[in-house]
Amino acid sequence: RLPLNMIRKVGRFTVQEQKLMQAHCEMGIAILNQFPDIPDESKRMVLEHHERLDGSGYPRGLQGHQILELTQILSIADTYDAQISGRCSLPPVPPARALSELYRAAVNGQYHPYLVQRLIQLLGVYPIGSLVRLNTGEQAVVVWVHSHSRMTPTIKLLKDTLGQPYQEPEIIDLGAQGATTPFRSIETSLDPSQEGWDMSKILEALW
Repeated sequence: RLPLNMIRKVGRFTVQEQKLMQAHCEMGIAILNQFPDIPDESKRMVLEHHERLDGSGYPRGLQGHQILELTQILSIADTYDAQISGRCSLPPVPPARALSELYRAAVNGQYHPYLVQRLIQLLGVYPIGSLVRLNTGEQAVVVWVHSHSRMTPTIKLLKDTLGQPYQEPEIIDLGAQGATTPFRSIETSLDPSQEGWDMSKILEALW
């Protein structure tokens, strides 16, 4: 029910646009109320997913235990997804930076620190979608994180040692490399914007 041109807008919202965007929680509830079989708990999650523990959220400015615990989990996931995909008129950011900003927000009281820490533990140091540079000088994107070895995820090669895109990108499990190929390891994570990448193109490479 929100104007598509506003949803896709690049740049900051006006005050009026911000108010309209924040109304989507009530709009969602109005739609869900047409379906009596949907549990009340699910409706609460839709209504509250932009609330924050410190009362800085919307639409009702709830605080602490007033917010359903499931909603707290949903709001963290929704914020992380918005950060890496670029929503609400903001450009996408690298996954590692998104986790760092979530952690900072948790320290400042917006999210439950334990829940944010669990997300970081789940996703690992190099979350899926991270652009990384390897010890070989190649660039790659993380496509899978192993629960038993988060420092050696599965990657998809994007650029060779000369910075040229691979025509047929190879997928490599860094935790199960053979002896007949060059040993590869992650050297550091990269900021796609500083490397000339469009973050949306990085995410497209995952599929």
